[in-house]
Amino acid sequence: MTSYAVVIPTPLRENLADRLAAPAAGHGPRTRREVTTVPAAGVVIPPAATWHRPAGAWRHRDAPARREAVR
Repeated sequence: MTSYAVVIPTPLRENLADRLAAPAAGHGPRTRREVTTVPAAGVVIPPAATWHRPAGAWRHRDAPARREAVR
């Protein structure tokens, strides 16, 4: 399988990152609930995701292997 790297010029890449992050970041948390929820989610989600990955692999251990895509 061949993979291709896309090279984006630095000024364009920085502008793109700013444009994509700005709406999501806004001007920071607006309410007390946001201030407590965002860090709490950051603490809870990674361990949950880490647990779900091997749990799913164990649950589907007898499933047939995925076939390669035909190109």
